Amino acid sequence: MSTTVANASTSRSTPPTPIRAITSTIASRSAPSLPPASQTFEPLVKSLFRHRLKYVLLLSALSAWVVESFWVGWAAGGSVRGGRIWDGVVLAFSPWLLTLSFVSWGIVALPVIVLRKVFLTPGRSGGTSPHSTIKTALAQNSTRIAFVTYLASAVGALAIHVITAYNYQTPARGDPKLSLFVKSRKHPHYLNGRLVFLLVSQLVTSVAFTLRGAMTDRFAYRWSYAISKNSPKTLVVTVAIIIAVINSFLSILGSGVVFALLRLSLPILYKIPLVSLLLRPFTAHFLRGQWTLLLPFRHIALVVRAWGLATSTFLVWELADTLFEHIVSEPTPVSTFSPDANTTLVSGTTSSDRIYKFFAYAELKDLATATSAQSPASASRRSSIFGDQKTPLNLWSTLVRESLLLLGQDYQFFLRRGQPLPSAPAPTPVKPKIIPNPNVATPVTLLRQRVFRDDVQQPTGYAALDALAADGPLAKVVDGAATGHVPELFRSVRSPPATPAPSVQNMTVSTGPKPKAKTDDGVLKALLGFDVDVSFKGLWKLKLVQSLTAKLKALVPGTLQSLWTKYGRKELGERVVWFLKWWGEERKSRVVDASLPYRELDVVVVDVLSHLVCASLTEDTYGTVQRDIPRILEAFVSFLLAVEEYQIEISALVKPLPAGTTLTKKEREERHALEVEAWKAHEVLGFMGDGLKEGIARIVRTFGDKLLAFKFPPRIAGKLQVFMDYSGGQ
Repeated sequence: MSTTVANASTSRSTPPTPIRAITSTIASRSAPSLPPASQTFEPLVKSLFRHRLKYVLLLSALSAWVVESFWVGWAAGGSVRGGRIWDGVVLAFSPWLLTLSFVSWGIVALPVIVLRKVFLTPGRSGGTSPHSTIKTALAQNSTRIAFVTYLASAVGALAIHVITAYNYQTPARGDPKLSLFVKSRKHPHYLNGRLVFLLVSQLVTSVAFTLRGAMTDRFAYRWSYAISKNSPKTLVVTVAIIIAVINSFLSILGSGVVFALLRLSLPILYKIPLVSLLLRPFTAHFLRGQWTLLLPFRHIALVVRAWGLATSTFLVWELADTLFEHIVSEPTPVSTFSPDANTTLVSGTTSSDRIYKFFAYAELKDLATATSAQSPASASRRSSIFGDQKTPLNLWSTLVRESLLLLGQDYQFFLRRGQPLPSAPAPTPVKPKIIPNPNVATPVTLLRQRVFRDDVQQPTGYAALDALAADGPLAKVVDGAATGHVPELFRSVRSPPATPAPSVQNMTVSTGPKPKAKTDDGVLKALLGFDVDVSFKGLWKLKLVQSLTAKLKALVPGTLQSLWTKYGRKELGERVVWFLKWWGEERKSRVVDASLPYRELDVVVVDVLSHLVCASLTEDTYGTVQRDIPRILEAFVSFLLAVEEYQIEISALVKPLPAGTTLTKKEREERHALEVEAWKAHEVLGFMGDGLKEGIARIVRTFGDKLLAFKFPPRIAGKLQVFMDYSGGQ
């Protein structure tokens, strides 16, 4: 066999190698996504919060030590005795005083800081009147928990004060008389009225601090970080002291009223058998003595002590809360502590919590506003954000998408004037088609007559049944007797005739005697003795004024009653009407404020995008930013147009007066209040509008005629032309 034949046979017997395509992952490979903010940016901000919280705790402990040193010095008769300052220093740093200060800090200051940290929220309450603000706050679980905590803290502060008084005041000034029970052998279980009054004052102070927190939206994050940066700490402390003094004075007035009401309610409680047995051994002595409202004037020292205790408690609360607000909430760059600063920073803008978003955008603003001459590192970081070919992450696309999505959400919320999204209408139920069945026969009308022959004689039983039938002789007699006499026994079997239902237009509902034809204005005019313009409804408000008038008339006999009838009724009525109107009336400025709850964050986002777009003209090597310029400008201009429309609507509220118009005092006050509300509303809208105008003008000045290469909707293009003309004139 030849070699060729051998090779041929060998090639036939060996199977050929299959041909396979070269594998590739191009089709299945997707663009990598940024790591979530909860893993990159948020841990850095939380670490910053923990670091700053230490300073808040330290400064709050210092404030508690200063307050406790004041009380110890006052109880001891003055810390500087005999002109020696050293005695005051030794007393302030004594172990017992430091221990009391630490306990006071843990009971009074620490709970406020913990509550502020736990219930910190980015959103504002959105209340448009004091009534709606308080109602919204009381509906939240955080407010109820805070009130219970403040209540326990106030009682603890009172206990520390009693301990301090017995340890320092007793050797120097004598017994402070703050024991739980009075020192009486005959009645050893009578409660000490001085201690009860201090307890009531502390309870009212906790209520006052809770209401102040509800009105100021205490647990909301303070977005105006520029104010916290520029405000000196001495000014913060001074404002806190003034607030504490004013609120404590009001709390003491309220405490006197509450104490009087509690004492006046004892006779009513004694009429309840079981309650009387429980209360009489402890409170029977409160029934004796002089008039309750005059008691504080005979115990000035006790009132001063209660005021000082309320002021110190309120001051420690206010300082702890204010320090947290001004120290913890101030944004600071944190991305430089991560391996990849740009990725961490852009990832922070994707956070679901707007507080972390605010920290990220505040740092991006510092990065975007730094010029390349001042900071070459900032220019390098911006270039890498625009388009870094060394990393597969597209940082700019993520940043602009998150920014425009945030502005779009707030823009839609602003168009709804702060109202939530309307609920989707329920789908209308589909009515099933009724197909007539040809097999169903038409019903035959029932014959109401006899079917038997009259000449056929029937049994007696059939005749009786015939008489009771529906068409029998008995029924015919009842139906036909319209005017004749029918016994009541037979009348009961007759069904009442169906009366036609009255129409809605002619229907009248009678609920009693016909009221007099008076409007609410007329009723108040007849009740108060003067004309009044009211914007509320409700009979209880009229009854309140009437009840107050009747009570005061009953208290002032003779000449005082005539003076009250002549002068007092009108003044009290005016005050009551003014308070009710102030309590429930909607403020236009608060409506505008609720429409832009995150305006500070929105302005920072506008600044970041506008500065980065301007920097991209020279630093964007691959032209990544230019394709997003139309979307960015359209978002800015749309938001600005909505803000300007709302500004025109607010300006229309205050109409100019015709020449020669003379207003009364009441009309001048109402017009002034309306002008103040309009000014506050313009201030909120102006903040947002100015930020948008600056961002648009910045881009227009930088690009100029280059913007002609983009296409915009007619409405957007017309507004941009105004900015172009203005920048060209400059």
